[in-house]
Amino acid sequence: MSDIHPGPIPLRPPPLSGSIDDPSMPSTAGVFGEGGHNPGVAGSSVHDDGVQGFTETSDHHGVVGRNGSSQALGSLGGSDPVFKQHAGVYGQSDQQGVMGLTTASGGTGVYGGGTTAAAGAQIGVRGETLTGVGVVGRSFGAAIGVRGESSSGSWPCHGPRQSWCLGPCSGR
Repeated sequence: MSDIHPGPIPLRPPPLSGSIDDPSMPSTAGVFGEGGHNPGVAGSSVHDDGVQGFTETSDHHGVVGRNGSSQALGSLGGSDPVFKQHAGVYGQSDQQGVMGLTTASGGTGVYGGGTTAAAGAQIGVRGETLTGVGVVGRSFGAAIGVRGESSSGSWPCHGPRQSWCLGPCSGR
């Protein structure tokens, strides 16, 4: 992926272009495409991003996608509507909000980590719930469903060792 531009892209107008700056028409777009059996709008490039979205409004998104049939919703470059935190990717639906799959052995389906600026003081993956399970890991073979490791060798378990606790828990 090429570098994301920090502002408006200084390019010549493409063969098809449009603009609008009328706040009284909030559902109007600078460029609109519609297709009955084909994509309404498509982008393709050999040397850069096929489609880019950009906004300077903190409560909006660079790109938004909605499915009118399933009511699934996703956005890139904005804020999540629940916690109102900046989010690179947000997804919601009645089945899976965000999904990642790898196509190669040893690949990663979904990754959570931090940039160098986070200095290692971030949460890689977080799961929260009121009545369900926050994070689930499942192996359909002889592998481990969820594994936690620490380079310092410490394990922050407290109380008796549980069957799911793989480290040296205190109180066992």
